[in-house]
Amino acid sequence: MASYNEDESDDGDDAIGDVVKNGGGGGDALSHEESWTINLGRNDNNQWLTGPRDADEWFTGRQPNICPGADSKGIIRSLPLPRLDQVTRESAMEYFDNSWTLYETLFAGLKGEEYFYRPPPHGLRHPQIFYYGHTACLYINKMRISGVLNKPCNAYFESIFEVGVDEMLWDDMEKNEMFWPTVREVHEYRQQVYEVVKDAILNSPFLDDSNGPVTVTQDHPMWALFMGFEHERIHLETSSVLFREAPKHLVQTPANWPPLHPSAYNNSDASTPSSNPVNGTDYPHNKMISVNKNTVDLGKPADFPSYGWDNEYGERNMDVPNFSASEHMISNGEYYQFVKEGGYRTQDYWCDDGWNWRTHRNLKWPFFWQQSGPAGSHEYKLRTIFDVINMPWDWPADVTYYEAKAFCRWKTEKDGSPTSKPYRVLTEAEHHVIRHKDNNLEAVKKDPNSDKVMITSGMDYPTGSHGANLNLAFSSQSPVDHFAPSHTGHKDTTGNNWEWTEDHFNPLPGFEVHHVYDDFSSPCFDGKHSMIVGGSFMSTGDEASVFARFHFRPHFLQHSGFPDTIANKNSDSDSVYESNDSLHMYLGLHYPSSGAGEGVPPILPHDQSPIHGTHFPQRVANLLTSLNPKRTNNKALDMGCSVGGSSFELAKYFDHVDAFDFSENFVNAAKSMQNGDTMKFNVPIEAELFETVEAVLEQGVTPDVASKVNFFVGDACKTGEMSSTYDGIIMSNLLCRLPDPIACLNGLSGIVNKGGVVVMVTPFSWLTEFTPRGKWLGGFLDPVSGTPIRSKDELQSIMENNGFTKIHEEEMPLVIREHARKYQYIVSEATGWKKN
Repeated sequence: MASYNEDESDDGDDAIGDVVKNGGGGGDALSHEESWTINLGRNDNNQWLTGPRDADEWFTGRQPNICPGADSKGIIRSLPLPRLDQVTRESAMEYFDNSWTLYETLFAGLKGEEYFYRPPPHGLRHPQIFYYGHTACLYINKMRISGVLNKPCNAYFESIFEVGVDEMLWDDMEKNEMFWPTVREVHEYRQQVYEVVKDAILNSPFLDDSNGPVTVTQDHPMWALFMGFEHERIHLETSSVLFREAPKHLVQTPANWPPLHPSAYNNSDASTPSSNPVNGTDYPHNKMISVNKNTVDLGKPADFPSYGWDNEYGERNMDVPNFSASEHMISNGEYYQFVKEGGYRTQDYWCDDGWNWRTHRNLKWPFFWQQSGPAGSHEYKLRTIFDVINMPWDWPADVTYYEAKAFCRWKTEKDGSPTSKPYRVLTEAEHHVIRHKDNNLEAVKKDPNSDKVMITSGMDYPTGSHGANLNLAFSSQSPVDHFAPSHTGHKDTTGNNWEWTEDHFNPLPGFEVHHVYDDFSSPCFDGKHSMIVGGSFMSTGDEASVFARFHFRPHFLQHSGFPDTIANKNSDSDSVYESNDSLHMYLGLHYPSSGAGEGVPPILPHDQSPIHGTHFPQRVANLLTSLNPKRTNNKALDMGCSVGGSSFELAKYFDHVDAFDFSENFVNAAKSMQNGDTMKFNVPIEAELFETVEAVLEQGVTPDVASKVNFFVGDACKTGEMSSTYDGIIMSNLLCRLPDPIACLNGLSGIVNKGGVVVMVTPFSWLTEFTPRGKWLGGFLDPVSGTPIRSKDELQSIMENNGFTKIHEEEMPLVIREHARKYQYIVSEATGWKKN
């Protein structure tokens, strides 16, 4: 399928729409047949789906104007997330009605029958008829599993509507070409399900509140009921995205639907240009705000009195180093500059998969932007869920993870700081540091009249200074600077748009699958799903909670944007932030004698144990001394020193050692070892089991030796700016983790004394996550000749051009422990280079 913005005019008509409109008229010939069209023309009296819905005929539960959550004008919005330690039949029924009717109000936005059956433009989700039946089906199936219900409503429907689709690749085109039930049949099924669920709420003994409110825990049978509520709210949001992707003539704004944010109506053609928006006028300046290092605890307490999905539970304590993040999310106005300057035409800004996706979709701007002028004019309007409006330049840009990362690389290049401060998106832990904590957006607060907690949300003040664009306060995004800032000065940290993170979707320590929905999260712990946090304007219920952790493939849209971030004195370049796991792993690598006192060997003893792969940092240091560098000032440099194992080994043979790393956390650990502080770390044994051992210096590293090392935070891409010179330098598994390795290599000649030696140890593991593809030394085919470009050959050429001669080459293995029975075995190339 071609992208929406390339095939659609402003009124949304396209080749299929020109032939099949408003239900197709039953049997009209198509200019080109598609198998999904067999479903059209079978709905009796199709007029009931065309134009505004008749409320008496369409809604299978409460009508919106009399439903819990409706305001005085009949506009329906979400109720807050309910407390599960005070459940009554009445409160459960109110939340059920609100969830059910919100969903059916959205589906009243389908105009005619066609988009119930027509696959979405990307073909990666089921048609809407599936989702119309899917949420009702889940109530029945899950409440049967939990023992609340003992029979199906419609066994066939509860089979075909049971399992959704999670596409595996951006080009995994699931056509869903099947003969679906008619809309009327699914509508009747929803009526049946509504009555069954209503009866369970009002009459099931599992919800007997005759003696007071009921507490519903994860082990309670009615947990499945609240699972149904929150599942329906997830699909309220995901379906709204699919509606937004639909040709405009196939959707309509439903009655009782919340209005767009008022700013949508301020952008008249006369007052706001459709092109060349002005920073500070059409969209706000977006300054970077520094954030001090902090510690966050991720995870929802098991006894917290609200519903949660399995991935929310568990606990992870994170040390978050200093960083800077933009004051608010990237606006359409900011993103416009990237589009206009050719960001979608420049492959270097994109990772390989992202570029393949962009070219496959032939995207030239964000999917929800619509060209409103001649080609090349860069004049755009914006598609909302049901409307096309003049471009609000101050709203957040709706983009995929791929687009967010491409923007960050473009901005890094534009700002001229590709080495020391590359832009990126936030991490999950960083987001928790900057999100609102000092107002009603906090998830819990003490009830002044009891010891219990109250669950609050942004709906308490949907348009106030301390509010957030959540829970359908509006049916669109709002300006990125509309709400008051958080305690760190950042705006829109909650609501408006989901925020992409650098994290792959992952379980928290202590994660357990919930038996009622055993495949909700675990299939997506695959390293291919990117996490989103913070919620959007369409997020309701649990999605609007501070504990929400959701995920999508990096090419998917989900009312999602991003703030850009700079890592200040960040972690080692193998991770975006420093976790205790990372620090503990490197302490184990650099200090392999640790654990002897506790009886924990670095490698599980066994025949043919790769014990030769231990003491890697010490072997690198000893290689330098064995190459007999000329002693001019008897100083050595450890570039990318990590936690200091090589540095201390060098200090046995040099009068002075400078050692730096990009990670402040690692440098602090090295200094603690130097000072004789007690450093303990965890050695992984199996799954969540570990042994805690004390880190000890290697033999011969006395206090006098250790005192010769000067540890500091530094940037290997700026070695040319260093004032000192050295007789020996080591670079241990550093080169292929730098954003600009050539800048690092070119800086060596100015800091190595004549006759001095550089030892370079690297596995050449190039990844776009760390090094833009255009900066790789090798590992790819020459685009003209097709011959392989190998990193070792390019390294030799660069070093020789900088006045070095290769004097040594060997293969140097190392072993990194993952747990007692699993290890990474890496064979790095170790080379020695003498300064001519």
